[in-house]
Amino acid sequence: MRRITANLAGLTLACGLAIVLPGKAFALPGCEVPVPPPACSPQDPTDPEPPAGSDQPATGIVDYQENADGRIRVTGWASDINGGPVLVQLKVDGVVRAAELSRGWRPDRQAYVGFDLAATAPTSNGEHTITVLAVNVPDGTSPVPAATELKRTTYFIKPPAPTDPVFVAAIVNSQTQITVTFTDNSMAETAHVVTYDWMEYKLRRGGGYGWVPEARTVYLPPQAGTGRYSHTITNLPSNTFFKFYLSTRENEFSSETLLGSVATPS
Repeated sequence: MRRITANLAGLTLACGLAIVLPGKAFALPGCEVPVPPPACSPQDPTDPEPPAGSDQPATGIVDYQENADGRIRVTGWASDINGGPVLVQLKVDGVVRAAELSRGWRPDRQAYVGFDLAATAPTSNGEHTITVLAVNVPDGTSPVPAATELKRTTYFIKPPAPTDPVFVAAIVNSQTQITVTFTDNSMAETAHVVTYDWMEYKLRRGGGYGWVPEARTVYLPPQAGTGRYSHTITNLPSNTFFKFYLSTRENEFSSETLLGSVATPS
């Protein structure tokens, strides 16, 4: 009987030792299957918010802009609370054409923050964009825009329009005609466009006579260089008032329209 009791006591002691083995003490149920849930981790699973940054974007204005004599000029001021001077860029159609540090004296700001930039203006036909940017001075904290857009201007260049039009109406060999003469100002025209319209008393499509609007367009071939250009339109009705619309075409671009008028003789 003592041997059995001793064995039981030993078994109890052995079991007691088993529940205090290293790594098993105070274990929470289910923390090992299959991955410890967040409540079993000694650390807070939520990442702390990053500290607020102090970096501020550059500021400034463009108070003067000129596009004349083939040059673009912009002046103004730019500064950055994080430091300076600020680099100011003048972009033409997305390409930096001029840049300088804003360190000119500005009495209105009582600081050396002024800039004065100039670049060659584009001459090709179509839309062009002028952009002035102030580049950020970083302080090493939160990111801000790399540059502040101080001003953006978009404009369109058209081919040079014809000028000095002269319209001469006459009857030659019993034919009524109008000679149109103008100054061609383009060196790269692909056509000169002459459109004219008038009202003519004639039989209408629906029946009966009445005044019917008529219009025609003539595309004239280019000439070398510039200078006077003439074209004669024949087989026109007599005693009729004509309106003319002249323009120059350079590929897909058209110039401003030049207007004129003349009446044919009876």
